Amino acid sequence: MPVDQSWERGLNEHTNGFVRQYFAKGQSLLGIDPERVRRVVELLNGRPRKVLAYQTPYEVFLEGQGVSGTRAMAG
Repeated sequence: MPVDQSWERGLNEHTNGFVRQYFAKGQSLLGIDPERVRRVVELLNGRPRKVLAYQTPYEVFLEGQGVSGTRAMAG
């Protein structure tokens, strides 16, 4: 899928770097236990990001849903 904005490619590569901390580049995810994939997703979504003012993606999502007290719920 082509990127629409010049900054999107960098964001994509940055996120790939996070994923590669858990899965090797080029490794097929087909043979990996779905529970392990789910845990990695939780870890990545619970990791604070500078671009999000050091909130986690999970916290930002919940705030967008109108849920308060997200810091206590994240992780």
